[in-house]
Amino acid sequence: MWEPYEDGCAAQASTSGAPGGGAVLSFELEAVFDEQSFTKAKRALRARLRGGVVALDATLAHDDDENADDAFAVVRAALRDDEACFVLFRTATWALWTWAPAGAADGDAYVAAAAALRADLGGDVRIPYEAKWRSPGDVALDRRVVQALPLGYDRLVEVEGGRGSRDRNAPEVSPEPREVPDPREVRYAL
Repeated sequence: MWEPYEDGCAAQASTSGAPGGGAVLSFELEAVFDEQSFTKAKRALRARLRGGVVALDATLAHDDDENADDAFAVVRAALRDDEACFVLFRTATWALWTWAPAGAADGDAYVAAAAALRADLGGDVRIPYEAKWRSPGDVALDRRVVQALPLGYDRLVEVEGGRGSRDRNAPEVSPEPREVPDPREVRYAL
């Protein structure tokens, strides 16, 4: 069952939107999304556009006994033909679904803001799956979302080309120089 969420940050955020007319990500939505990297408390987050801010609207609790198909059925049942929303759905990783039905007055605004929302929350690395649904016939749980591998730090490093977890605290090492100069003469100041 969806739990309504009052996003206090959305009320305090600028209603002018981001530069270029895009939507601004609510700090509260970002915090709850990031918190899920350390805990499996939420299965899904629902967000809505409120005055140029993408704000957290409701959460769906994670039940370890519940499979992804059952949770998806709850998500699907909550979609309304006259109201657009974003759904961030969690399995081993995240999926972003944009529900923008023809009956929603602001559906095009959601479709336009989806790429920026995904980028603001970590892009393809943190949210590898995205779908835009315009009609009830489009709404489907992609098997790749259910069978996703968990995205840990080592996988993030591989994707971004950085250092591994074993040596992440090690200093950057430059390649060996071609010529090594002789050490300077040691002088004592006594």
